[in-house]
Amino acid sequence: MTRKNTYFAGLILFLLSAFAVNAERAYSQTSYSTSDYVGFHVETIKANSFTHVAYNVSRTPNGRHNRSINEAFGPNNEIGLVAHPYWRDADIVWVKYGDEWIQFYYNDQDLINDPEGLSVGWKGVGWGDTDLGDYYIPETSGFWIESKRSEDYVVAFSGYVRRLPMVYRVTRGFNSLNRGYPIPITLDQSLIHKSSGFKRGINGDIVWLQREDTGKYDQYYYSNKKEFPFLPDGWRKIGSEMDDAGGDYIPSAFAIQVKHRGGRVTLHPPVDFVGKKTLTRVGIQPPPEPPYITPFIEVWPNDLQPYFYAYWYTNQKVKYTTEVYEPWSGWFTINERVPPHPKPSTFDFARILSLRWGVARIISEWSNPIAPPDEK
Repeated sequence: MTRKNTYFAGLILFLLSAFAVNAERAYSQTSYSTSDYVGFHVETIKANSFTHVAYNVSRTPNGRHNRSINEAFGPNNEIGLVAHPYWRDADIVWVKYGDEWIQFYYNDQDLINDPEGLSVGWKGVGWGDTDLGDYYIPETSGFWIESKRSEDYVVAFSGYVRRLPMVYRVTRGFNSLNRGYPIPITLDQSLIHKSSGFKRGINGDIVWLQREDTGKYDQYYYSNKKEFPFLPDGWRKIGSEMDDAGGDYIPSAFAIQVKHRGGRVTLHPPVDFVGKKTLTRVGIQPPPEPPYITPFIEVWPNDLQPYFYAYWYTNQKVKYTTEVYEPWSGWFTINERVPPHPKPSTFDFARILSLRWGVARIISEWSNPIAPPDEK
């Protein structure tokens, strides 16, 4: 099987499996270990418009989201943005560095000997033939894709999933930020309003969320019941202040308009993401090492659809349980593998275009754990 690197990738493993059972079942008599989380998210890029998106998965299990343009979109534009030697006809990726913007585009024609003097690769508006493929997108930033297509299209990002809170340093003005996780998170769940660098109240900071269906932005503030108009504490959408908007979801990227001094803002992951990676029970054999999962995407030649794979090497003494995360009900088991494993490696996979996001993990347990000594 040929593995392709994923600039267009993801993971959600059989989320609607009829065999899924709640993963909160107790591993009560055994010790177990948990792999790093892997996941994906699919984003719709609006036709002839600007779409605010971000990378919410990481290249490595450490959870850092900084990627170069080559790593994010592919050195040969594997993600499939509209390419052209003339930037006005190409899709543009807008990335902010401090107070300046760089507009990246992909040139797919070798014009090095022509008056344009452009080689194939990632270029920047106003940067001539400089290769910008190694420029990094700031770790906690969102970016905009300016589409030149006449119809909507999708891109997908995959990798490892962060388990710790996202921490941002915001300053006065507009701050473009990534959500940090591939799954939906509501304003209430994010706990942004509890951050020391976020000013609450009708005259406080504003969160801007772009809506996928319209491409327009909704604006939110966190009301303070002690201030006019004396609404109960909670998230309010400007124009619909009487309704509690805490259940509205934060998209892939969002912006905070800081009206005061700014500072530290924290966005929290789902509570089920936080927990020990291993559980060793007293008197029971320590758990096996968790597998190192390699996530990648491959396009099947028979249907030309992208599929996500989670691939790992097996241990003939270990039982593996694949679990997926569902925001409304937690972790679910969708597959179990018990020795003898037929091959030295194995994988789970899923067709991703019908799914918008996903997170999975592998639980490892000894298939025949050493029994604890009898109590005397």
